[in-house]
Amino acid sequence: MLIHFLQPILQDSSEITLTVGTDYELEQRHVARLVHLAVHDDPNYYFQMLEMFREQFYNGGENRMKYTIPALVIAYTKLARYIKQCHEHRNDGDETEAQETTTSEDDLPPTLHDKKLKFFKGQINVSYSKLFQLMKQAVEKIASAAPETALRLNLEIVQSISEVDEQKEVSQILHF
Repeated sequence: MLIHFLQPILQDSSEITLTVGTDYELEQRHVARLVHLAVHDDPNYYFQMLEMFREQFYNGGENRMKYTIPALVIAYTKLARYIKQCHEHRNDGDETEAQETTTSEDDLPPTLHDKKLKFFKGQINVSYSKLFQLMKQAVEKIASAAPETALRLNLEIVQSISEVDEQKEVSQILHF
């Protein structure tokens, strides 16, 4: 598994002296981008992949989390939007496909938004409440180390809630 292979750059080690600098920041930004490469048409499986990243990122140490957690929160918001699309297209009888968007670089790997998807029509076991609780917990983890980033992510979460949660149940649960 890729996550286990990358563990030395995902987690702080007592044997290695941590040097925070330009190379370290660049390395952690590249690690954070990996989250966006892990996508799946099945929201349940996609959620499981994000949970593996979350476990590794939480164990990574506070210095690493301020780079990796924002990417994870954005991936959770993408998942929430994809789940909403799956619910909207569930009753469609035909094989509805997502709109294809174009990218300027052809060598980028596919993501949920730039490849044709068949919307998942099976049972989705991931609730909006669970997703948004995980997002809020993740933001709280980095709030002291990166307050501006935490504020930006909280606003992203609130915007995502307003887009996907029509009954406004989540905002009441999370007290936003």
